Amino acid sequence: MQAVGYMSGARVHLDDFNDDGKLNQTISGAASWAAVREKYFAAALIPLNRSAEGVTARGYTEDVSDSGGVFLQAKYLTTGLDLPFATGQSFVDSFAIFVGPMDYSLMASYDKGLEDLLDIGTTPYVGWMIKPFAIGVIWLLPKLYSVIPNYGFVIIIFALIVKLLTLPLSLKSFKSMAAMRDIQPKVEDLKKRYKNDMQKMNAETMALYKKHGVNPFSGCLPVILQMPLFFAMFSVFKSTILLREAPFIWFIDDLSRGAQTLTDPYMILVVLMVASQFISQKMTTGTQANPQA
Repeated sequence: MQAVGYMSGARVHLDDFNDDGKLNQTISGAASWAAVREKYFAAALIPLNRSAEGVTARGYTEDVSDSGGVFLQAKYLTTGLDLPFATGQSFVDSFAIFVGPMDYSLMASYDKGLEDLLDIGTTPYVGWMIKPFAIGVIWLLPKLYSVIPNYGFVIIIFALIVKLLTLPLSLKSFKSMAAMRDIQPKVEDLKKRYKNDMQKMNAETMALYKKHGVNPFSGCLPVILQMPLFFAMFSVFKSTILLREAPFIWFIDDLSRGAQTLTDPYMILVVLMVASQFISQKMTTGTQANPQA
């Protein structure tokens, strides 16, 4: 649960709870809306005929126990807008109220920046790079679902599409790694020969790279170019309402949740993921030189 506002074209959080678990915070400035949101749903108040001059949040937290005696933390929040007016004058304020799912297309249709309630493209400094990829993922998933009405299989197909799109970059990275591995003995020989002359060693190493047409950074560059897409996928799958209570196969009846305990049947997915990562790593490093392996 979060109290949020939209100020000067950016989302702000009002979460300055004190040591007693109480919130009493105001952020001054031009505000387009104020809202309370949780993972999949939100309620927002949007002034239509003027901007507010600030966003205010009140709230508190308390420990509560469920029927099983497990203690949880409950959070109670209220947000509001600061809309001052001159006394003695009549006035009319109009508002739109959004209460519903945090669906990107639905919220974007309001043209009020409500889509920023979603945690996509909000990463400091690099969010502007991630957001276009995230919007593309959000657009593509329902299109695939209209053909294959099961989001579990949609994610598998989507993963294959991503692999195909990034295959040229991956192949370039693998080729560069292989070339670096082939000349590694010669690089080690240069290190031994010029161990007391770092400047000479660096010059000879670069000459060796040039002779064999190897760029020491070409193995990393393709991976870096793919990072905005991978971050976008992570942010979308973490927050999109499309996967809420979406069934897959067998006992997997909610793709939006993970394993809650070690005895949760969903733990098998964690085991499968770790195993596949281990096998993939073995396949990748098994052919490399011993130091890298």
